[in-house]
Amino acid sequence: MRRLLARLIALPLVVLVVSPPLVSAQTGTTGTIIGTVTDESGAIIPGATVDVLDVGTSAVRSTATGSRGEYAVPNLPPGEYRVTVSLSGFRTTVLVVKVEVARSVLGNVALKVGTLQESVLVTGSVETELQTTDASVGSVLGGEKIVKLPTVQRRATELAYLQAGA
Repeated sequence: MRRLLARLIALPLVVLVVSPPLVSAQTGTTGTIIGTVTDESGAIIPGATVDVLDVGTSAVRSTATGSRGEYAVPNLPPGEYRVTVSLSGFRTTVLVVKVEVARSVLGNVALKVGTLQESVLVTGSVETELQTTDASVGSVLGGEKIVKLPTVQRRATELAYLQAGA
């Protein structure tokens, strides 16, 4: 009887210890850069090289556009990135984007016909409040907003209540 009782108690504990690695949160701590590469006329460009440079750490991730001219670079820590798109016969284009937590940044690029020595630097980013690329929930609170927030006990855990679904 005692063995049976001990097993009944131990089973939920084993499940709790083993399960956490299998459970993933809906929101992550990384972002994604997605986009489509086209030429000036709007035709898709497959096989273009896309290099993503983290300005803060100088880490580079590379990919190539697929058959529909699309690319995606997931799991990027928040920060500023330089997206360099190149293909033989076109000008190299550099796009500067800011990646935020649990967000997908749109990095569409239109390559212009030219030589390999020419490049175009595009600065700025597209800010959208509506996230249409996935169903994750998340947002970024700026330092000024946090400082002006009226909190009773000044605990960081109170900030969680500002997020949808908390």
